[in-house]
Amino acid sequence: MTVASPFVHDLPKEPALSDQPGVENRNVNVQINVSDEAKHGEYSNFFVSRVTQNEFVLDFCQLLPSADPDTIQADVVSRIYMTPASAAQLVNTMNQRFQEFQQRTAQAQAAAAAQSNASPLQ
Repeated sequence: MTVASPFVHDLPKEPALSDQPGVENRNVNVQINVSDEAKHGEYSNFFVSRVTQNEFVLDFCQLLPSADPDTIQADVVSRIYMTPASAAQLVNTMNQRFQEFQQRTAQAQAAAAAQSNASPLQ
């Protein structure tokens, strides 16, 4: 399965690439290929992050009930390793998308409230 991303990304200039002659930072269309195994995704309701000098590690987990009330089992469904530059880009993108989500949600709630206030009594 191939998904064409509707976004044009400024790809970060990697020091190893930008030092090479003829390589420049430019806008490119990113075509995202999703394998059959990954197309349904994984559900995660918990994550853990770790940082080393050279990478960020994100473990996405599913919290599961346990017979022991003092223990919660978290099964890792996906582990992602990222460079610091990619992690910074992820944080910025998630902040932007979350702000957009909050604005859409607030607008939808305001529209629903205005519609319910404008409805004639039955």
